[in-house]
Amino acid sequence: MNFTEPWCDTCSTVGYAARLGNVELLESLINEKKPVDVADNRGWRPLHEAAAASPTIDCLEKLLKYGGTDVNWTTHEGESALLLACKRRQGTEADAFVNLLLRHGADPNILDNEEDSPLLEAVRNRNKYVVEQLISAGANVNATDCSKWSPLHEAATKQDPTILHLLLSSNAIIDIQDECGMTPIFTAAQHGCESCLKELLSAAKERNQESVVNIGAEDWATPLMIAAQQGFVNCVKILLDYGADPDLKTSDNATALHLAVQGDNKACLEILLEKMNLEPLIKAFHPSTYEDIDMICPVHLAVEWGSYGSLQALLAAGFSPDSLYTCSDLALSRMITYLPKLETAISYAAFKSDKTSISILLAAGASCSPPVPESSHPLLRAMIHPEPDVFHIFIESGTNVNYQRHNEASNEVFLYSLLTSSNYLKLLLYYGCDPNLCFQNESEILFFIRCTGYFLRRESIPISEFCKLLLRFLLISKKVKYAFLELNNLFGGDVGDILEELNRPSSLKHICSVRLRQHLYSIHGVKLPHVIKHLSLPPVMEQYMACEDLKFSPG
Repeated sequence: MNFTEPWCDTCSTVGYAARLGNVELLESLINEKKPVDVADNRGWRPLHEAAAASPTIDCLEKLLKYGGTDVNWTTHEGESALLLACKRRQGTEADAFVNLLLRHGADPNILDNEEDSPLLEAVRNRNKYVVEQLISAGANVNATDCSKWSPLHEAATKQDPTILHLLLSSNAIIDIQDECGMTPIFTAAQHGCESCLKELLSAAKERNQESVVNIGAEDWATPLMIAAQQGFVNCVKILLDYGADPDLKTSDNATALHLAVQGDNKACLEILLEKMNLEPLIKAFHPSTYEDIDMICPVHLAVEWGSYGSLQALLAAGFSPDSLYTCSDLALSRMITYLPKLETAISYAAFKSDKTSISILLAAGASCSPPVPESSHPLLRAMIHPEPDVFHIFIESGTNVNYQRHNEASNEVFLYSLLTSSNYLKLLLYYGCDPNLCFQNESEILFFIRCTGYFLRRESIPISEFCKLLLRFLLISKKVKYAFLELNNLFGGDVGDILEELNRPSSLKHICSVRLRQHLYSIHGVKLPHVIKHLSLPPVMEQYMACEDLKFSPG
């Protein structure tokens, strides 16, 4: 329902004449002693119609001269005729109507139900002459509406500083804050109003209130932060020239740098990088000196928002391409409980399948393997996607598919492939991933059994086929026998022949193949398939070692 809609059947004849601007009819009705104080459904009297709706000022003048009119009558919304004229009239027309009302004693400090003032409405309409008239008539320049928004706040959002200067000359408070804690300096920075920003900061300096430049909103965000976020380069420069502190933080520990990165405002970011004390930030996120400072890593933030220009600027300023930050939940990591909670920026880029960020980070020297044991393996992130594009980028960049952590014997890359898809398992085996690393420590066999069980249930692959394929890459040991027996007990497949094979000595061909693959991988890494093809081996041996025939058939 529209509560401001006028109902024709509630408007008096005098009010209707004023609304139409029919001076002759209005004068005739007044002479007939028709009442001028009858309100319609909105509480509008003929005076309000004449001030806000009449096409001519004559009706307003006629009503004001009549003794039965109160110039300060208000509507149901608390609006005076003066406030309506300031709100609805523009330009020279507004000048004339306001001037007439003020000459007849209109009170410039009557606020409506939302605590809007005539002065605030005049500033909104950018009417300099009306503002001057209201101030001369005693309007309170610091009166705020119900959200604590002042005329100075409003003036600061305009590109023309003329009205702002008028308000400041009339002792408008510079550090006044709205309900969100924003000052006029904040709103000027927020809207990129350079002239107003300079005017405010200059006035603050004259009043010895230089610290106002750093007053933050309720979330502690400063004018510098909002200017950097919006990409207003000149505003950033102005604020810094007037003493803005670039190292201040919001309530959630973000700096102006973070907000510039979020908006990918590279020019603002580069200015901040020169002014900020970067050493503690760079050190806190560096893999060799990582410290949890309860702040998001700027490099990860650039990846999060696809801020490629900002990412390049951060790396050029000294942030490590292997910077660490707490990773998002790594799907299925509960199956491999020793996986760390930190990840590099390139790992996060892999999670987002952001090839541009990956390319930028690789060019800056980022590692495709964990740079320190405390970080997760980027390849695990690549394997959560059905398409292997990122996986192949990491392979081409020399990732380590046999990475092992301190005090952990399992091959986490191999185990994680069991949690994703058979395609990744086959690719990893092809590139030299060694499942033998999962059987070096008895306590680690549990991870193998758990992940294999998940794999067999999801892929619907017969246990016999899986075991036969895996034996091709394993050196038989007591731990391998134990693991296979446990799998047989869990799934009850027909693996009697495989269990018998485990009790026989492995063939020389098999042992040589496994050992040679291990040795070549230790030297050449994931280039193993390429190296095998250039060993001049007999075709049968080459095919066996290269594992190009790997396949699974659903059960």
